[in-house]
Amino acid sequence: EPEREPPAAVLSEVAALSPEASLLLDYCGKLLPSHEVTHPPRWHHKWDVAGCQAFAVVSMFGVPHTFPGRCCDSEEAAYRDAARRALWYLNCPGYENLFEPDPEYVKAAAQTIPDASPSWQRDGHDAEGEEQQLAERKTMVMRVQNRLQQAYAQQLKAGTPVWFWSYDRAPRDRGWPPLFRASVHVPLAGKTFRGGWTRGQREAQIEACGKISEFLDIEFPRSKAAA
Repeated sequence: EPEREPPAAVLSEVAALSPEASLLLDYCGKLLPSHEVTHPPRWHHKWDVAGCQAFAVVSMFGVPHTFPGRCCDSEEAAYRDAARRALWYLNCPGYENLFEPDPEYVKAAAQTIPDASPSWQRDGHDAEGEEQQLAERKTMVMRVQNRLQQAYAQQLKAGTPVWFWSYDRAPRDRGWPPLFRASVHVPLAGKTFRGGWTRGQREAQIEACGKISEFLDIEFPRSKAAA
């Protein structure tokens, strides 16, 4: 008989055990479309001989995405660890370098993160479509990083970043946000990718990620089953 998922924990109880759980809820509210935020992260835990393990389940573009924590000695430590790992994986500011990448975990987890929907490529002015497009742009950096880690999982050493970023700022520009151009070096690919000039450092980073995505589509084409 398949193992049943333990009953979901009450969000307020989890937040009392781990402040990071509340931070994850707030961060998902900024990262994802509003209609997804009506389904806040779900939590549960289980005990076995190794200790207590907590799980955070985040819905991303309609796909439930489970973030497991390590086995810990208490529920409080388990929920805190799971929340911190989810924040790290989602590139929450301040948590980006909290853990070292586990190639096997990244490979498995990246397969469950959906690609940008076809609506991103279409012209449309409906509010929901624009909101979806904005959310997909916000997660583009994360999705491209996951694809890189998945593509080079066998060569990527623990604790080694998969890419290195640098930014140029237009010296004579007086507009706001400032004009930036992002460059990203991917050592395992032996390449440096550079985006175009655009306003805002985050937008410049997204521009460069588009170049990496084009490279990955050629060098590591997705199978039809994974598309």
